[in-house]
Amino acid sequence: MGKVLVHVTMSLDGFIAGPEDAMDWVFAGLEPNEAADEVMRATGAVLAGRRTYEVGLRDAQEIYEGAWEGPQFVLTHRAPAQAAPDSPVTFHLWCP
Repeated sequence: MGKVLVHVTMSLDGFIAGPEDAMDWVFAGLEPNEAADEVMRATGAVLAGRRTYEVGLRDAQEIYEGAWEGPQFVLTHRAPAQAAPDSPVTFHLWCP
């Protein structure tokens, strides 16, 4: 059985994104990090919310700057009408 690792990044004031959903603050000043590289190597799949997916898609961001490939699952109340045919993303409808 696999492990589930939760990884959340946020600023001290509790926000994840800056103005206009900017995420560049997350990566400012990063240096090579063996612990982060190990997390990337051990990641088998990524689970995200629809909003995180949309911001990443808008900014053409790739997970781990494109150094990782694998299945991606997006939990959402509304799946897109049509996803890209070669996309590794699977949308799962979630209704509380």
